[in-house]
Amino acid sequence: MTTTGEALPGVTILQKGTSRGATTDVDGNFTFSVPDRTRGDGPTTLTVSFVGFVTQEIAVGNQSSFNIQLKEDAQALSEVVVVGYGTQKRSTLTGAVAEIAGRDLVQSPQPNLSNSLVGRTPGLIALNRSGEPGRDGSQFFIRGRSTLGDANPLIVIDGVANRLGGLDRLDPNEIESVSILKDASASIYGAQAANGVILVTTRRGKKGKPQITYNFNQGFSTPTRLPQMADAATYAQILNEIQYYANPTGGLNQKYTADEIQKFSNGADPINYPNTNWLKTVLRPAAPQHRHTLGISGGSDDVRYLVSLGNLFQDGIYRNGTAKYNQYSLRANVDANVGKNLTIGVDLNGRQEDRNYPLDSAGRIFRYALRAYPTLPAVYPNGLPGSGTDQGRNPVLQVTDALGYQRDRRTYLNATIRLRENLPFLTGFFVDGFAALDKVYQFNKQWSVPWTTYNFNPATGQYNPQVNSPSVPGLLQGQTNATQLTLNARLNYDRAFGSHQLAGFVAYEQSTYTSDVFSAYRSSFVTTQIPEFFAGTESDRVTG
Repeated sequence: MTTTGEALPGVTILQKGTSRGATTDVDGNFTFSVPDRTRGDGPTTLTVSFVGFVTQEIAVGNQSSFNIQLKEDAQALSEVVVVGYGTQKRSTLTGAVAEIAGRDLVQSPQPNLSNSLVGRTPGLIALNRSGEPGRDGSQFFIRGRSTLGDANPLIVIDGVANRLGGLDRLDPNEIESVSILKDASASIYGAQAANGVILVTTRRGKKGKPQITYNFNQGFSTPTRLPQMADAATYAQILNEIQYYANPTGGLNQKYTADEIQKFSNGADPINYPNTNWLKTVLRPAAPQHRHTLGISGGSDDVRYLVSLGNLFQDGIYRNGTAKYNQYSLRANVDANVGKNLTIGVDLNGRQEDRNYPLDSAGRIFRYALRAYPTLPAVYPNGLPGSGTDQGRNPVLQVTDALGYQRDRRTYLNATIRLRENLPFLTGFFVDGFAALDKVYQFNKQWSVPWTTYNFNPATGQYNPQVNSPSVPGLLQGQTNATQLTLNARLNYDRAFGSHQLAGFVAYEQSTYTSDVFSAYRSSFVTTQIPEFFAGTESDRVTG
């Protein structure tokens, strides 16, 4: 029961260190058996817990009945949770809201913040389709798929909805908390919150001496599981069996002799009888990744600040591959008291994202690596690349820049200015609002070039070169510039009347998004050494 004498149903009582226990009924009563201590099991301690109350431990001794009083956990009841357009005490919270503390996210230092949220709150489902550097974000579903079309939840960062840049590439060291709004608790954001809302709140400076922090994390990315492929000898035997059963007379037209199968197995003739493990040849066991974060925070009664500088690097899992992701970020959150009633906040965030990939996609690279026969050479002993399965696509070359490359450069700039003015002539009233400007500059470059593979001719002993398409180099380049302006103004009322509290607000918000897109293509370059438009011919110029 509580200190006021009220019975508490649903209180959990467990024998400490075990899973044995019971819960109280509607009258606050419980019963269960504990071990017989005369057999040497030792003393027993009961753990009594209930949401909103301080957990207690009760020594059993020789007692067989108890009168337990639980005390309210004042800290838990007064805890503030970030909700739509404000905060709310957990003790008065009625909507379905789950909160994740920033310190918990740092314990799972994923390069992509979306992956750090996985498994930390009920109802949040994440689907990750790729582990490629710079493309490893998870798709979220809150309590499953709620709509037929776009089922992604609304992302709100520091009060700004649909902020350009999203949450994927935020540094977990800069996060104060993440709130997941489900069902009716998300309705304040309207139709765009039909699939729930994820609220991200970044850290801010606090009064005190300057505090300098530095965090470094080194990690390695490995494949969860790879298929075990047949080696060349096993593959040759399988082909023989297929040919045996496909031939009505049986035993005829065998593709490989026993002597040839033995050569595949012992590696005596790697030129004519190679034994290639394509996945092992193309992939390395692990790819390194690291993050550096340097921050300083502090302030006085009038000015509080937080400045953070970060770097993130992810390497690809391809051997000698070009897939890489590099990021630099800068955040500055400053709050200042101007006069007695006015507070101003300025948030600045900038991020540079550099993505580098081979010309072929990861899906296409894996497709050819899994299709390639183990009886084909990846690289001949003299270092020349083999021809691959078809179209000259040797996976060993596909992961490099031999076929060309893709470059993706993005610069995100987020700026917000916030104002709050208390209205001393109207008790409990205050106005606040913000203006948020987001800009993104994205530059894409795709350079494709002819590449050469080789076939060995046993009759002549020569390595015959094969030049693969395209026949001439081609350059596709694009630029996307986007701007989003969000304006918000609110009139708020918040006042306590004894043990009661009344709060509400009226708000106006608008968001304007504009973008400019340009692309151009040119081919017939005279050389592969100058991947710039001026080096191509005028005859096949395309712009849009």
